[in-house]
Parts: sequence; structure tokens; C-alpha cells
Amino acid sequence: MNRLKLSILSILSTLTLGVVVFGTPKDAVNVFAYSNTTPETYYRNINKYSSGTDLLEDLQSLNSEKLLSPVGYNSMMTYFKQTDPGNYSGQVTSFYSGKSASTSACNREHVWPNSHGGNAVEDDIHMVRPTLKSENEGRGNSFYVEGMNDQYDGWDPANCWNEAYRGDAARIIFYCVVAEPRFELLDVNKHHTTSEDNDYKMGKLSDLLKWNLQYPVHSREITRNTVAEKLQGNRNPFIDHPEYACRIWGNTNSETKKICGSYGIEGDVSISNTQIVDDEITMEVNDNLTFTPSFTGSATPTYSWSFSTQAGTQQQTDVASMTSGSNNSISVKALKVGTTYLKLSATYTMTTGESESLWKAIKINVVPNVEVVSIQITSFPNKISYIVGETFSSYGLAVSANYSDGSSKDVTNSVTLLNTNLDSEGTKTITVSYTYKETTVETSFSVFVRNSSGGGGDTPPASSGGCGGNIATTSVILSSLSLVAAFLITVSIRKKKKK
Repeated sequence: MNRLKLSILSILSTLTLGVVVFGTPKDAVNVFAYSNTTPETYYRNINKYSSGTDLLEDLQSLNSEKLLSPVGYNSMMTYFKQTDPGNYSGQVTSFYSGKSASTSACNREHVWPNSHGGNAVEDDIHMVRPTLKSENEGRGNSFYVEGMNDQYDGWDPANCWNEAYRGDAARIIFYCVVAEPRFELLDVNKHHTTSEDNDYKMGKLSDLLKWNLQYPVHSREITRNTVAEKLQGNRNPFIDHPEYACRIWGNTNSETKKICGSYGIEGDVSISNTQIVDDEITMEVNDNLTFTPSFTGSATPTYSWSFSTQAGTQQQTDVASMTSGSNNSISVKALKVGTTYLKLSATYTMTTGESESLWKAIKINVVPNVEVVSIQITSFPNKISYIVGETFSSYGLAVSANYSDGSSKDVTNSVTLLNTNLDSEGTKTITVSYTYKETTVETSFSVFVRNSSGGGGDTPPASSGGCGGNIATTSVILSSLSLVAAFLITVSIRKKKKK
């Protein structure tokens, strides 16, 4: 009797540890539903201050410990229905395009290609993805390179119309280096050796780092990571901690340093000014602008400002000067035409007592001091005929400004439209106003307002095409110069100084 009780308890104990799978392919896992509670506890032994090779080796050790039983390459299609479910039962979502398809329409895509050693991790479901056959064939074995579409010189996931998969692809490639220590990332478009088979190299590193930051972790990746952990026991750390990528590879070269910038260990430092666009700002000679530091993180840093190279190396410049302001801000004055970089460093003490520095640099372009001379309408609104009480629509309007140095640029989003009230019938003049520095310039055009019965306002003459001169109540397509001349009145430009 005691032996029988012991046997029953043994069976029950086994069943609580996993779920037995029957009828799966020969190399499928037989027991799954591993659980490591939460990502926070999963990485509890990873030093949050480590970086470079130290961090990579720590993650490799963790992955080796947690990876209990790879799914197996021959079983992938069975489990893709769990990791990459499609829109309908039994379908999967194709990597790269995001399209839902049956498994029979898909291949098993080696995100790290076999010709570069991908077969070393092809049993790992974190690396292999379901892909429509046409997409799989289009990429071939090439490196991931932004803007390229070549089987040898580089290929971009955006070629399949869903550029967000750039981020997914980058984080999978990073994971592969954790899963297979022989793997190496290169910052080149392609890598060819006398024997390419199993050369264990992939790229392009700088593009992968950029994509990892540019395309944040998607909910589909988080869900997939959790399911993959239940199947195999391990997680992709770059989905849980995308910042690990820059901490490991961010110092590889000047390009990776530029991309990763201040993506640091405990926080992120940034330079605040509403005129900064894509880490770049344009100033005219004699302009003065104020820049304010900001830091996201738990530490309280000490800030320092300097002019530098693109890679952050401090250097003197005669293009601009700076003076200190309040609250750690500075004022920069543009002195002469040229280019320099404004660098902000934030230094703080970590909980370990060690000092850490993060930095951020923006490009400053100093251009000649110019004045606005005039503005002109380069494209009139699509709709110029209205019924009394309708709301004016500027859709289709484009405005260009001309400057004293002979340059011009589109300023459509910076103009102000006046006299747009269409509450009475007749010809209405819409004023377009643009202010640059202390100078305001204006131009105008006309629209036609009629009552609901069709009377009032200016009715266009019959066109040479014999259309009878009828005006559409919703929009007018300007298909000839004669129509433009008949409907639109351009008023002389007026220039005035602000007082």
C-alpha cells in the first residue's frame, strides 16, 4: 500500500512540472510550459552596470542556463501557430510583411542565414521565423542593410512593406550572438571569405543598432518572447532590455557611438530646444539661442558643455561661442558660417560608488543672416467654390518663401490664413501671412461663395472645353491655366516690419 501511494505521488509530481505533448514530430519538445515568473527575476543576476564583453558573456551564461530544450527545426511550423498566430485559426503571421497565411504558404526563415552559420541555432525558435516563400527567396542570405535590396550586398526588411520589422530583425540578430558565442557582428554591408559556409558573421551592426532604437519593441515581440520561454525555457534579452544592445556594441566605432549616443546604463541625457530637429539645428550669424539640459533617470548628474566633433571629441571652434546661464543652461551665439557640434555631458555617481558619464551631441549649422523678401503660392487649394456657411479648407495649398540670399523654402506649415469666414456670398479674398524674424510678408488669393440656390458670387465663364461653366459644390479641379486665371486673383505682396 505504501509503495502504491508513493507511485501515485510521483506521477502527480511529474504532471505538475509540465504538459506532456502527444503526436508531435519526433524532435519536438516532449515537456514544455517552463516558467521563469517575470523578466525582472529572469535577469536578477545581470549586473546593471556591466557593458561590452562583460555584459555579453553574462547574457550568454544566462541563456545557456535557461535554454532547457530547443523546439527543433522540423517542429517549427507546429509551434509557429503559438508564437506567431495569424488572423484565423491555424494560420501564422509572416515575418517582414505581417501578413496572415497558412503554414503551407510559408518557409522557415533563418533570420541568421545558414551560409553564415545559422544552422548552429536553427533548432531555436527565437531565431527561426515563418515567412512567405516569396519574401524568403527575396532576401537570400544577405546582411541586413538599410535601403538595400540585393541578395549579396544587403537587404532591408522594409522591402516587404512593413519597416517596423527592422526592429524585430535587429533584436533577433543580437539574440543569436548571445545564443551562439562563435557569432560576430560586422559593421559592413557584406562579408565574403574564400569559404563562406559557417563563417559565423552578420551585419550591418550600425544599422541594426539604429533600428533597435528607431523601432521600439512591439507587443507582438513581447507576446512571442513569453510563449517562446514557455516552450524552451529562455528569453530574448533584447526584447526585455533593448538598451543592452548599445551597452554591448555601442562603442564599436564612431558610427555606433553616434547612433547610441547617450543611451546609457541608468538614464538618458538630452539637449532641449524646440528648434532642434533630428539632433540638428540651424542658426544664422549673430543668432543667440538657449539650450537646456535634461536627464531621464534616478541619478542627479553634474552637467558640462563643450563644442566637439561628431564622435564627441572636444574641440575648439570659431563658428560659435557659449556663455553659461541659469539652471545649467547655456546661450550659444553664432559667429560665422560653418558647422560644429554642441556636446552635453552628464556625470553622476552610481549605487556602486563608481562614476558614470553619458553624453549627447547635436549638430549646429551656421548659415548667413538673411531676410525674407516675399512669399508665393506654389499650389492653390483644391477647393475654391463654396456655399454660404461652409468652412474654408486649405487642403492643397502650398506656399514658398524667398529670402535675400536667393534661397527659398516651403513654409506652408508656418503661414497664417486671414479672412476665412465664408458667411456671405461673393468673391472672398484670403490673405496668406508669413513672419520671419521681425518681417511679415503677405499674398492672397480668391475663392467664390454662392448661396444654396446657385446665385451670387462670381460665376466662371464657359470653358473652351464646353463644360458650361458649372462649379462643383464640393471641389474644383484646376486642370488648365485659364481656370487658374479665371478663379484666382493674386494680390501684390506687402512687406511690413513688426514694431
